[in-house]
Amino acid sequence: MLARAGLLLRPLSGGLAVYADDAGLARLRLHVAEAGSRLKLGFLVYSSDPHFAEYTVPAPRRGALLFFDSRRAAVDGEGRRVLHQGAQVSEESFRPLDHKRVLCLLGDERLRYPPVAAVALGLDEALLALPPDARGRRFLARFEAGACRWKYLLFGALGERAGAITDAGGHIEFKSLGRIEVEERRHAAVFLSQQEIPMRERHEQRFELREKPPNVEKVLIKRMPNASLGTRYRHQQDGADVLVSEIFINQ
Repeated sequence: MLARAGLLLRPLSGGLAVYADDAGLARLRLHVAEAGSRLKLGFLVYSSDPHFAEYTVPAPRRGALLFFDSRRAAVDGEGRRVLHQGAQVSEESFRPLDHKRVLCLLGDERLRYPPVAAVALGLDEALLALPPDARGRRFLARFEAGACRWKYLLFGALGERAGAITDAGGHIEFKSLGRIEVEERRHAAVFLSQQEIPMRERHEQRFELREKPPNVEKVLIKRMPNASLGTRYRHQQDGADVLVSEIFINQ
């Protein structure tokens, strides 16, 4: 449709631009007049990070896709149009893949590589009537960080000496699950956080590993390693299904 109207779509750093001369703009106005409020530009949004879904919520849903419509956006204090309701993207933004508004954006797309979201950007005469330097729009979707429990597995002599993992900030508690057989003839001391910890690029918390009594209390590791991506799985704990990230320490 853009090509028929004589328009050019070009990527910019952090955005997209549609260019038109006077004749192209006139043709686009005809399209707007014919389609009315139904005329939209549809985009599929992908993440270049393959681990995006691991540290972001809401998690992808089978048979559904996050869908945003610019006409439901609210303008924030910086002039950006927030594409979702509430402070962050929520489950409410999911639409089934066979939803008519999603289908018209997907077209023949087979979703071999699932996008993060589909976005419909509305075009209308009010937007086209603005001066060229006022037609720009900034859109925003805020995603919350995903969280999970951290599970430390300590092998070797370190596991035999370990007594407790403590949080220097006093916010996160760890429960000792004792020593378990992880592999044949290999045992590990296991500690599981009692709270979920949000995934961050840089974690602020500092966990210490302390030696167990009857020895004089001693810090064995001043800063325990943080959880990394690609190590999460579902785990049954006290009758509940929890998301756990495992951290293996051999020493």
